[in-house]
Amino acid sequence: MLSRLFPLILIGLLTVGCAQVRSISANQRVGFEVYYQKFQTYSAQYGRKLFSSDTGVTIVFSSLEETEAGLCQQDSDGGRKVLIDKAKWDAMDEGTREVLVFHELGHCLLGRGHLDGNTHIGDGATGITFLGPKSLMSSTAVPGAIFKRNTEYYLDELFAHPAQ
Repeated sequence: MLSRLFPLILIGLLTVGCAQVRSISANQRVGFEVYYQKFQTYSAQYGRKLFSSDTGVTIVFSSLEETEAGLCQQDSDGGRKVLIDKAKWDAMDEGTREVLVFHELGHCLLGRGHLDGNTHIGDGATGITFLGPKSLMSSTAVPGAIFKRNTEYYLDELFAHPAQ
């Protein structure tokens, strides 16, 4: 009897899992919607087509590994989900939150991998240059204040380059 029910239970669990991943209800983007909308606007300005444009992406709080603040997951049917560690999010400033969401959406919606390395970046306010992450897709997070002072550079790098 149990052997006959197992396939039905498995299909039921997979269906529920897929529905959750593909869901884009507003309550699953609470606190993230402004970043998601900015990302879409910038993408359109750069003429970039987003993956999953028909299904969107779900962004939810989660509890992640100690070294992870965010994570992009792709479901077998193409649905995408961004997980954000709640405790780390609560400790971030506004600019760093934007960097984190843009980084994870870069994985999920642009198909970008990590792009490590440094480049000389201008401070903007002082004109001083320093060595900093060359991409929002760096595995080393770009500090929010640096992103805010160099937004045009980082957005150009994020949206103008093809997926690696």
